[in-house]
Amino acid sequence: MKSDREIQDVIVVGAGPAGLTAAIYLGRFRRRCIVLEDGQSRARWMPTSHNSPGFTAGIGDNQFLTTLTEHALQYGARILRANVSSLAVDDHLFALATDQGIFQARYVVLAILWHGYFAGYRLAKSSFRRRVRIGRH
Repeated sequence: MKSDREIQDVIVVGAGPAGLTAAIYLGRFRRRCIVLEDGQSRARWMPTSHNSPGFTAGIGDNQFLTTLTEHALQYGARILRANVSSLAVDDHLFALATDQGIFQARYVVLAILWHGYFAGYRLAKSSFRRRVRIGRH
C-alpha cells in the first residue's frame, strides 16, 4: 500500500481519552501525529466521569473529550474522521487503509476497545502481530 500523503511519526486510532492523551504527549515531544476517529467514542456514553484526574467533582464526557481535543490540537495533532478498514506493515511502515485514503506512519497507537477485533474484523496472524505489542487491561 502506498500513500501520497506525508509519512507521520505516529498514527493514533481512537479519539477517546486514551487516544487524545497519547496525541497530547506526542505533540509535546514534537512528533507528527494524526488521530483517526470514527465518532463513536464510548466515553460519550457516560453523562459524567468521576475517573478523570484533575476533575474531583467529575466532568461531563462530551466536555472532557472537547477539552482533550482542544489540548491535542494546541500541540499540533491533526484529528480526522475516518473508518479504518485494514492495518498492514509495508516497507517498514504501518499502512492504514481508511475511507479517507491510505495513511502511513512509523508507529501506531491502537487506543480502541480490544476484544480480539480491530474495527469489526479479526487481526490476521502475520508479521503485524509479531511487531506490535498490544496492551490489554
